[in-house]
Amino acid sequence: AEAVMAARRAPPPESVLWGNVGAKGTATATGRKSRDLGRMISVVSSAALILLYSPVVFFVTSLFSVDSLKGTVTWVADLVEGRPLIEEALALIAPLLLFLLFKT
Repeated sequence: AEAVMAARRAPPPESVLWGNVGAKGTATATGRKSRDLGRMISVVSSAALILLYSPVVFFVTSLFSVDSLKGTVTWVADLVEGRPLIEEALALIAPLLLFLLFKT
């Protein structure tokens, strides 16, 4: 059977049960406090993610840069010696190789 998709307009705001979508009385002071708390939690969690995750990513990617690999893995140094195109290609696929390495 062939699938059919139908699109409808969004309902007017007064017909939405806002309590079911987590927005409890946004027009009241309590609703404003709830919204502000949610916004603060969002900002703090985003900042924590950036501050805690970025150093880990920078460290791991520095381990797998082409220059660091040339210094530690001899066959990589031999492979890219005098071949800048291969060195650029390795630099482009290094994130993919890193992903595949940690995936298994």
